[in-house]
Amino acid sequence: LMIRRPPRSTQSRSSAASDVYKRQILFIANDASDIQSALFKHIQSLQDSLGKTFQPQTQYNLPENYCLNGKDPKKLTIKQSTIEFAKGPCSPVVIVPGHQGTMLRAQVNCPVLRKERPDIFQACGWDQCEKGFFKNVPANEYTIWIPPLESPMNLFSPNEKNSICLGAFLQLHYQNTADPLIRFVDTPGIKTDWFGRTPETKSQGQCGFRPIQNMFPVSKIQPGPTSGFAQMISYLERLGYQKSYSMQAIPYDFRKTITTNDASKLIEQSIDYMYNLVGKKAVSYTHL
Repeated sequence: LMIRRPPRSTQSRSSAASDVYKRQILFIANDASDIQSALFKHIQSLQDSLGKTFQPQTQYNLPENYCLNGKDPKKLTIKQSTIEFAKGPCSPVVIVPGHQGTMLRAQVNCPVLRKERPDIFQACGWDQCEKGFFKNVPANEYTIWIPPLESPMNLFSPNEKNSICLGAFLQLHYQNTADPLIRFVDTPGIKTDWFGRTPETKSQGQCGFRPIQNMFPVSKIQPGPTSGFAQMISYLERLGYQKSYSMQAIPYDFRKTITTNDASKLIEQSIDYMYNLVGKKAVSYTHL
């Protein structure tokens, strides 16, 4: 758990947005329960710093819509909710998942993949690019992390070809270039991004929150870590946090390093955006 705040040398929102921020580790959490505990402790320390009296609460029993001063967000406009949040005791939140903590989605350029990598094309069970009877044609997109059970990349299939197919879609290729964002690239004919940033999933991304929770393809079964930040997101929403306004999610392609994807840029932009919106330092919840 980290806090990111503007330097004490300035209180101006406009200058803080472009200035260098200080970072301070507050708490190391092992699971969602620890993160909830950390949030509770942070609210207490924030109120203490503001000179307000903190009303003792059990950490899991903070009142509903606590961060909106008890007001129901369903009865408020976005502007009214933002004002209430700014006046309330909570800080905006940025959630950054850890390795393998983001759903990945691949787009398939069938003619290119078939020409450049016929071995992958065959391993995935495809033989044509034109639809027709008795033809195995790839879909335009596939969820490759974690792949559905009916997918040709099925992670749990004993068929070796499924493993080869999945490995080929997850594989990255290094190219020597000065631009770090294109230093690692997909196999020709494959374009991978996180769920919610592809043509078929952009309406389902929930501002980046969908790909960081409940990743297992069977919705009612989420073994352990595959639930991701689902519990925490639900808890924050109960307190009055609103997606995209007082909390932001930063999904990313975990196959790449922090310097070769745009996660660090998105984190910076999200923190600046919420600071300018509510005038408070942001709390980052991350999982390594």
